[in-house]
Amino acid sequence: MTETSSFGLGLGFDRLDQFSKSRNPNSILVGQPTTLYNNENTNARSQFIIKQYYRIHKIISQNFVLFAEFNAFYGFGSREQSNNLTSTEVAANGSIISQSSFGSKLNEKQSTWGVGLSPGIIFFPNEKWGIDFSVGLLGYSEVIGEQSNATSNLTLQPSFNSLSLGLKYYIIK
Repeated sequence: MTETSSFGLGLGFDRLDQFSKSRNPNSILVGQPTTLYNNENTNARSQFIIKQYYRIHKIISQNFVLFAEFNAFYGFGSREQSNNLTSTEVAANGSIISQSSFGSKLNEKQSTWGVGLSPGIIFFPNEKWGIDFSVGLLGYSEVIGEQSNATSNLTLQPSFNSLSLGLKYYIIK
């Protein structure tokens, strides 16, 4: 097996949409007064990512190459989060005594940065184009928001939350 190395620059876009809905976790007894809760949360994030990388390649055949990638990235974008809670107080006879709602929204610009190590494989369907597949192995990242606290994440194991599939053009193969 032949060993080679490469440097590269990546540009990308990341989008995450989450929605959750919850209701009373307790059982409701017929004929007893109770309070019903309904909670809805949404979280949407989108960002552009710039990434530099250095790869060590092991050529295993004409069409397949294994690699280890060391990378550093910076991302910028926005996040929107909303939380809506409705509370309904119900009398023993089933009539509604009171109902109240509370809602909050957060819109902010965010930036993120990180470093990582990722193993992967490249399939070359032709001479210059490669389809890359990699999984995060070791990494550190930090997300910084205008209004929210900074969060950091240290990953020391294969993370299927960071699967990557890409199409790359290779100037020199």
